Amino acid sequence: MATNSQLEAKDNKSHDVPIFIDTKQVLLPKGNVTVAELKQKGGVPAGYELEEKINGKLVPLDDKATVEVKGGEHFFSHPRDGASS
Repeated sequence: MATNSQLEAKDNKSHDVPIFIDTKQVLLPKGNVTVAELKQKGGVPAGYELEEKINGKLVPLDDKATVEVKGGEHFFSHPRDGASS
């Protein structure tokens, strides 16, 4: 028979939390996820930029960055502005 701590560990691994990418709700496990994975899960084109709403402000995310998913995060995508540096 499984102990309470074993059951909790199983629940933590299989418990997905909701995040929002544009208007789409996506369920992901808590923890770190790459921006590229977020785009893939949310159906965001690879060439688009993804931003996270943090404290009411949109913060651009690098495609190679990771973000911590806790649940309830909001991400927004849009075409890149096309400006070259």
